[in-house]
Amino acid sequence: EEDNMRSQRFVFYYDGSCQFCSHIAMWLQRVDFRNKIHWVPFQHLSQPPNGLSWRDLRAASYLEISPSDLRPGFEALKCLVTKLPLLFPMIPFIWVLDKFGAGPAMYSWVAQRRALCCQC
Repeated sequence: EEDNMRSQRFVFYYDGSCQFCSHIAMWLQRVDFRNKIHWVPFQHLSQPPNGLSWRDLRAASYLEISPSDLRPGFEALKCLVTKLPLLFPMIPFIWVLDKFGAGPAMYSWVAQRRALCCQC
């Protein structure tokens, strides 16, 4: 099944045991009208994707562009807004966050505090 998942164009790995992460992934999946992305809780994997550890996957979501190109956290979000047409209006906001270096810091801040809101 994992090989079948990777045969799709993009794979988004997230923490399925985190209510916050699962809710965001479910919302993103709903706006993925063209089914460009396979949404995978990392807990469904038998081993981490190439080059990642379980610890990496617990710390951030990842978007797999190809087996050798895994984008973490904010980089994953940056790619998602360009892949999902309903998120296109967010591109200027993401661009500003990226331009001023605030995106990765904001992502990290939220990721580190998600356990406080959802008992991850």
